[in-house]
Amino acid sequence: MTTGSLVVRGGEALSGTIPISGAKNAALPILIAALLAEKSTLENIPDIYDVTRLLDILKAAGSKVDRTASEVRVSRSEKRGPIPIEALKEIRYSPLLIPVLAKQIGFGELPFPGGCELGQRPIHYHFEVLSRFGIVFTMKKNSYAFSADRLVGTSFRFPFPSVGATENALLAASVSTGTSVLENCAIEPEIQDLEHFLTKLGVSIEGIGQRRKLITPPDELKSGVCHRVISDRIEAITYMLLGIICESSIAISQISHEHLRSIYRVFDRLGITYQLGKDSFQFLSAKGNRSMTLKTGVHPGFPTDAQPLFSALFCHLSGGEHTIHESVFPSRVAHVEELQKMGANIANQKNIISVFRASKSRSSRVTARDIRAGASVVLHALGISGSTTVDNPHQIYRGYENMLGKLLSVGAKIEVCA
Repeated sequence: MTTGSLVVRGGEALSGTIPISGAKNAALPILIAALLAEKSTLENIPDIYDVTRLLDILKAAGSKVDRTASEVRVSRSEKRGPIPIEALKEIRYSPLLIPVLAKQIGFGELPFPGGCELGQRPIHYHFEVLSRFGIVFTMKKNSYAFSADRLVGTSFRFPFPSVGATENALLAASVSTGTSVLENCAIEPEIQDLEHFLTKLGVSIEGIGQRRKLITPPDELKSGVCHRVISDRIEAITYMLLGIICESSIAISQISHEHLRSIYRVFDRLGITYQLGKDSFQFLSAKGNRSMTLKTGVHPGFPTDAQPLFSALFCHLSGGEHTIHESVFPSRVAHVEELQKMGANIANQKNIISVFRASKSRSSRVTARDIRAGASVVLHALGISGSTTVDNPHQIYRGYENMLGKLLSVGAKIEVCA
């Protein structure tokens, strides 16, 4: 993986087609779910840092992992070693190991999850729902221990449609005794992909893509299933906005239009024109821009992961003031300060981000503070004149497969420096 800071020279005309990789937020929970079966083959797995770290965890948790290009084969092994604590601290999906370990060995201890620093994540929802399945938790200073004699199906209504807690409940319900009823679930496309994988394992799920679900596990999970992970809608959004920001003819391929409807509605309201193919998107023009007010929310609303990306876009659009209310992760504003360093006319006040088209831009040194904040500053840097140095690009590599290579393929001028 490339190390060193990125030096981005903006203001260049870009052209070409960027293929979209597998979805990070689908691949990670599905890889963990694969631990439940004797063996599985997963396709379209993105080659990103978070996946690599998770595969290290799976190996330690007792799985044999074979990886070739975008395909990963996971099979159960009798050999189990200590799970690397540092790897667990780096990714936010570690709580999904709870029902797996509770089912297989009856106990475990995990550090509190890491990932991007976006403020408080509602991990207590995980504890609440998993406790209903019979898992007992003990809180410690920097970790939590858990144990279970057996997992029993239950009924639970989520106070908030948490993505991670919904995924955890789906895993627990898939290996419990009896039927479970889950209400007010998250319904993101990545969760639906996990549900489709679980059904291939033999789990009966009524209500895929719906807030209420009825889950009945089989007597024994199927082995040898093959599943292709969906494309990454946030990566697709990133490169769609690249074409708009750089006013360039960039096509995006291997996407699902169904997962991007909320984004197309925003483009329509902004006056952005585009052309859709079977699984492709082509930017046409961004004339007649209108001011826009957005609010992040759970699916099918405007995705919080897209908020930093649209913050960069709005720095390049006319039409007056654009605002985005961040209602999911109040601390997801790290990109604002970095964009300001580049001359962007952007401000944050009480989680409401206000953006005007900047009249001036300047060369600067910025930091990729998290995955999407890093993508945000790269997008903005490519759309302004001069050079921008982006430190800590490791954060970007955690969530984007070969971003540097894909940008270079369409003519971006980016160098890596020590």
